[in-house]
Amino acid sequence: MNGIVPTTVPGRGTELSEGGMALFAGVNLKPGDLMLIEFLTACHSRMTGIVRTRNGYYFGLEFLTPLELARRPEVEKMSNAELDQFIAEYKKKMAKSV
Repeated sequence: MNGIVPTTVPGRGTELSEGGMALFAGVNLKPGDLMLIEFLTACHSRMTGIVRTRNGYYFGLEFLTPLELARRPEVEKMSNAELDQFIAEYKKKMAKSV
């Protein structure tokens, strides 16, 4: 699966904004790691984020999918394969910018 291993980890989000959020989750991530964030609310949303900071199990995430785009029904219906493709393309883009 393109080196991506899907793992569900419950977490608690705080400090939510249009550009990102703080997240407390028991997972071993480092700055630069990508993750799929899923909000289990009445308006169920998924978006891709990148870890920007870490302090223990408290992470600063930047959203790669703008909130206004993530709220659209067609984005919510994206398959995992489409999201995997997005993440792979983003990794290539990040590698070129370093």
